[in-house]
Order: sequence, then structure tokens, then C-alpha cells
Amino acid sequence: MNSKYLQEDVRRAIRILRKSCPLELPLRVRSVTQQEFKRSWKGEYPERGMWGDSYYMVSESPGASYVVLRIARTGPIEAILDTLFHEWAHLLDRGPFNVRKRHRRSWGISYSKVYDAYERAMANE
Repeated sequence: MNSKYLQEDVRRAIRILRKSCPLELPLRVRSVTQQEFKRSWKGEYPERGMWGDSYYMVSESPGASYVVLRIARTGPIEAILDTLFHEWAHLLDRGPFNVRKRHRRSWGISYSKVYDAYERAMANE
């Protein structure tokens, strides 16, 4: 995890989710600036900025596929954590070979599991 630039609350949340809501593939976390989001999203970049995104890097070579989760380096911690949970739910819901339908019912169920896992862990700290 490239956590050097991530806020401590975000690093803690990622540790919790790795344990409580494991993903199908290895996870690579990247801390990203707003400029990096703008470059990669081009015309689709929202005016309010972005706090994160995720995608799969699927390879035909065994063991070479992985998940990338990009999180904003700076910004309101509530927005960044909410985006982390949102993106983690997408990764749980769609899997690397699932057709990407953005916010279907199963995504909502995944989102509630992610949020609940985080809240339970924080309550026990």
C-alpha cells in the first residue's frame, strides 16, 4: 500500500476492510492528487473534484491480476472515507469478470456490509 500520503484514518479503514471484507484479487492502493484524477478522467472529471476510484487489472497469466484502488491524498476525511467504502463495495460486487453495472441492488448490499464492518471495528477500538 502506497500509504505515505494517505491520512491515518484512511490507512486504518483500509486495514479494517482488508480483514473484514477481503477482495477476490490482491489490492494495490494508490494515493492520488486531484491533478492525477483530472488527467485520467479527462472530460468526465467533476467540478467538485474526486476522492477515489477503482478498477481491475486482469491478466491471462496466473496470479498476475490485481485490483487498483485510488484514493485522494487530501480533502475532507468524511468524503474520502465514504468514497473508500463506495469503491470497496464496487470491488466486492462486480468481481473481475462481472459486467459492470454501476449501482445495482447487490452493490447496495455490499456497501452496507463494508460500512457495517468499519463501524463495528471502530466501536471495538
